[in-house]
Amino acid sequence: MIQEYLFIGGEERAEIEEYRPKKVAVEIYEIENSECWVAIYSVPGEKEESANLLSKVNKHITSKYHPTVLTNGCAAYYNKMLFPYINEFERKLRKLLYLKSALNKNDIATENIKNLESKDLGEIFTLLFTDDLFVKKVKTAINTKTWQFTRQEILSEIEKLTENTTWDHLIGTASVPALREQFLTVKDYRNDVMHAHDVETKIFRDAKKLYEQINKQLDSEIRKIIDIAEKNPEETKNSDYNSDLSSALERYTNVFSGFSPVPITGNLTAVPDISLSEIYNVDLDIPAILKRQQELQGALANLETIKIDSPVLSQLQGLSSQIKTVTAGLQELHIDIPALVQYQDIASKIDIPAITEALKFQNEFQAITGGHLGELQHTATLSAETSSIFAGIEKSASPQHPDSLEKKEPLLKGD
Repeated sequence: MIQEYLFIGGEERAEIEEYRPKKVAVEIYEIENSECWVAIYSVPGEKEESANLLSKVNKHITSKYHPTVLTNGCAAYYNKMLFPYINEFERKLRKLLYLKSALNKNDIATENIKNLESKDLGEIFTLLFTDDLFVKKVKTAINTKTWQFTRQEILSEIEKLTENTTWDHLIGTASVPALREQFLTVKDYRNDVMHAHDVETKIFRDAKKLYEQINKQLDSEIRKIIDIAEKNPEETKNSDYNSDLSSALERYTNVFSGFSPVPITGNLTAVPDISLSEIYNVDLDIPAILKRQQELQGALANLETIKIDSPVLSQLQGLSSQIKTVTAGLQELHIDIPALVQYQDIASKIDIPAITEALKFQNEFQAITGGHLGELQHTATLSAETSSIFAGIEKSASPQHPDSLEKKEPLLKGD
């Protein structure tokens, strides 16, 4: 089992050559015609003792010298040894869910099982351990406060709310407690292994212990539901388990159904919820709009010194009135303009498949706009119209050659 580290330059080489951990062989070689050199640490055998020795070496080298890790043999060993536990966990969790639906059989049991089979573990975790109604209530409670709230205020608001997850409702608060109480840790350990992250000795031991505990509890829960079905069939026959599970699956689907990147057509204000596709199609440059409004108001204030054709003047006055009305409406909404611009930038970079992050952004954006997306769109349109008119005014007000005056009818007329 080996660890390989790539270094560039010789600043740390003397220290590295002096570092000789016990029971670990060390080899250093240079890559010819370059400033690169590689330090190799090895221990015989593919076993936990070897991995533990090299994990200490890895922690020392990476934390002190920050080289490029070419080979991390101890992490690879830990990942490989944890995989069977994680695989066993996922299979037993699915077994529990499938059996619960089948033993509480009704007309939709088969459909529920197929629906669960189509979901990956991350989706199942979201379905089982999150309460979308609770999340909405928390966001509403926070967004109705001023920006000068304290940590204790937020915690107090959250403590007032109730959370009812699908797991608690359908499986039970006392069922598989290690999973129920540590599902986020379970998910993190699983991601470390499945994505080949570097795992240290402590994480390996903690993860192995937790998965062993959960797998035993899953076995116990599976035996319990089978015993109930065999000894008390009426208890499962009259259960609403599948109906409630079907409702939870439907709610889960509805929560994420708004994230389709389909272009929006028609009136945006007619859409009840703000989806990401709408946000992508809103082309707002808030600072430019406000600046253009100030320029327009300044120009109208100096009309005594400038004579403009009456049709143009009427158009400018009409647009000014509309902009003032819309801007007044925006001010009444108390919208944080810099925050809105920042949300737009976030929207342009969102990775649609990252469903959970996208949902968080959508809810926050909806809270800021308060359903007045149409007014923002209207402001952008008015800004574009004033830009074209100002272009004509500025061009006509600038000095021109006599020949050009004969060829074009001036927009501005003198006394």
